[in-house]
Amino acid sequence: MEEVGDEYFQDLVSRSFFQRSNVHPSLFIMHDLLSDLAKVVSGEFCFRLEGDDSSKISQRTRHLSYGRTKKFEAITEAKLLRTFLPVERSRQWKPELIDIEVTHNLLPMLKYLRVLSLSKYQCIAELPNSIGNLKHLRFLNLSKTSITNLPDTVSNLFNLQMLTLSGCNGLIMLPDSIGNLKHLRYFNLSETSIRRLPESTCSLYALQTLILRRCKKLVVLPTNMGRLINLKHFDIRETNLREMPPQMGKLTKLKKLTDFVLGEQGGSRIKELRELQDLRGELCIRNLQNIVDSQEAIEADLKPHKHLSYLSIVGFGASRFPNWVGDHSFSNLLSLKLSGSKRCLSLPPLGQLVSLQDLSITAFDKVEIVGSEFYGRSRTPKKKPFCSLKILRFEKIPQWQEWISYAGEDEEGGAFPLLQELSVKKCPKLIKALPIQLPSLSALEIEGCHQLVDSFPNAPTILKMKFKDSYRDVQLQKLTSGLYSLRVDRFHSLDSLLERLEQIGCLSTNLEEIVMTNCNSLLCFPIDVFPRLKSLHISRCPNLECVFAAKGILVNFSPLSSLEIGECSKLVHFLEGGLPFPNLTRLRLWGCSNLKSLSECMHTLLPSLVNMEIDNCQELESFPVEGLPFKLRSLHIESCNKLIAACKQRNSQLPHSLQCFSIGRNEDLESFPEDKLLPSTLTSLRLWNLENLKFLDCRGLQRLTSLRELKIWKCPNLESMPEEGLPSTLFTLKIGDLQNLKSWIARDLNITPP
Repeated sequence: MEEVGDEYFQDLVSRSFFQRSNVHPSLFIMHDLLSDLAKVVSGEFCFRLEGDDSSKISQRTRHLSYGRTKKFEAITEAKLLRTFLPVERSRQWKPELIDIEVTHNLLPMLKYLRVLSLSKYQCIAELPNSIGNLKHLRFLNLSKTSITNLPDTVSNLFNLQMLTLSGCNGLIMLPDSIGNLKHLRYFNLSETSIRRLPESTCSLYALQTLILRRCKKLVVLPTNMGRLINLKHFDIRETNLREMPPQMGKLTKLKKLTDFVLGEQGGSRIKELRELQDLRGELCIRNLQNIVDSQEAIEADLKPHKHLSYLSIVGFGASRFPNWVGDHSFSNLLSLKLSGSKRCLSLPPLGQLVSLQDLSITAFDKVEIVGSEFYGRSRTPKKKPFCSLKILRFEKIPQWQEWISYAGEDEEGGAFPLLQELSVKKCPKLIKALPIQLPSLSALEIEGCHQLVDSFPNAPTILKMKFKDSYRDVQLQKLTSGLYSLRVDRFHSLDSLLERLEQIGCLSTNLEEIVMTNCNSLLCFPIDVFPRLKSLHISRCPNLECVFAAKGILVNFSPLSSLEIGECSKLVHFLEGGLPFPNLTRLRLWGCSNLKSLSECMHTLLPSLVNMEIDNCQELESFPVEGLPFKLRSLHIESCNKLIAACKQRNSQLPHSLQCFSIGRNEDLESFPEDKLLPSTLTSLRLWNLENLKFLDCRGLQRLTSLRELKIWKCPNLESMPEEGLPSTLFTLKIGDLQNLKSWIARDLNITPP
């Protein structure tokens, strides 16, 4: 029947009666023209109840849908209704409250109802016993209501085929009489607080779909679940079931089984899965450690389907994987994840998986060598190991010492011909060696491999590299000029690394992005070694003293556009050497606790600077006397008390190009802005976390004749706005967490604050 229904539906789609939604591809919609036509054809048999309009409901109305309405009185005229259905206008739609009279008085009168939905009416906490009188009812949807139980009379709904209770968080139990619903085909209890299913549930012989997803309190299933021989879809994802009930192998019509939980002693054993030949989609087998008899696993004879695309094996407990893992017959496998194998001594022959594109190997405690067994034996000489692999990750393999290259690696077209991303993390004993040839590699990440000393692979297309927690010298000679991004974190051999980069001229000519963090040995950064560098980020390098060019080569033509320096406690003067960066547009300085000054020639050294952020530089005493760059449009200052105090004392004035200014976390500031500090061109002003700010300076504020946006929040001592008012150009005013301003808001803005 499902196949026939799908065929009919696809026929309607092909004729454009339905069309796929652009917003939600899994949903279908009806074109407006067809919808209007359907309304005309249906006449008074179908009616949409909106607002207070109920005058058109007649005795001939059979199908009623309703939106946001509270008035259902006129429905009493349509006593032959077949459908009572809410229609959502959007995912955020919330229904109006339904008076208890609707459920207790109105519904019992609609004795011919076949479809009833009260979904999302959280005001409904119970159903009347008279619900059992709706003997023609076939569809009942009570999802996301507040009901805590069902009346026993529900068992009188002999014709009910679909019952949905999903999202009823207060529902903790079902009546034992639920087993009387002999025609029930679909039962959804997902996201409820149900603790057990009555044993009578096993009498629902027509049941085809049972959904228990996210029933967190459900720990056990009825003993006789094996009687539900027509069950096709069984969803128990994200439950806390301890084991599967006995005789699950009798459910031979199952097409979807999300999980199979192996208990310590009782319940269904792994071999029962052998009988479920029609399973498709995804299956998660949990608690494999409870298989104590190897013969039981052999009898199960479990093998994934030949068309399997994604496979994840977590917590495998044996010393070696079964033969089918890595077998060449799984030619459709695209993604494979192996994790948490504490006893396994070697990796399976995964190189034979000709379609594999993504491979992740994590937490193998006893693997020491990765070699020929990993590559396997290809039955087609032209097919090299891992011929389709694009992403390869190794992580948390504490005993791994050596990676032996493929035997034919030196030949043209070795293993991993298409590999683009290689990540090796937290393998502290790995000494050597990465593969020799990786012709397609574009990204390489090394983390926590303290002993690695061997050379990196020959990777002519590499673009990005990241090193973290690496302490020994590594050989970079095979890297090529294509590298444009380098990231280094906690790399304590940084001096030798920079020296090697300087020696490899072909590499340094194309680097565009460098990120260096937690590098204690970095004292000075030779900016001129990287003539194409566009973005430089240096943070948590406590010994950094300066950013400089040793030889001054090509500095006047430096393309550097973004510079970030943070938490470098020994940096005292910024751009002390007077090096120009003519293309720099963004500058961020933060957490430099001893930074005292910016270059006096900053306006000429950084002529293109547009955005500047200074955060938590408490010793920074002033802006340059000659002023800030003339193109500066956005300035952000946070936790710089001395800097703001100096600006007030010197009557400093920010450049006329400035459009956005924000200031925060200043304990000394009592008034703001000072007269002439901010230019009249300013369009946006933001003040936040100014604990002692008491008032806004009216003169400084009135000078802002272009101000469009003013945002103020977390300034607890600010009690009112200037009596002279705010700038007339103001378009947006946002105020938050200002308790003392409530009276001003109510008085001057005539708004009742929350």
